[in-house]
Amino acid sequence: MGKRRRHTPDQIIRKIAEGHRLLSAGQELPEVCRHLEIAESTWHRWVAQYGGMKANDAKKLKELAEGNF
Repeated sequence: MGKRRRHTPDQIIRKIAEGHRLLSAGQELPEVCRHLEIAESTWHRWVAQYGGMKANDAKKLKELAEGNF
């Protein structure tokens, strides 16, 4: 296993977009997750949380979340 690392919302959105491109090109989800170096559970969590967002939306969400603490 590799090191655990955190991804910024911007990185997550880029990986989701790349993953969707690979999936639409006919690759299976396990292959896509290996390419992106993430677990399938991470993919599903990211899509649920950031699915339709653009990078600016994710930054706004993060700022709002930080403001609540």
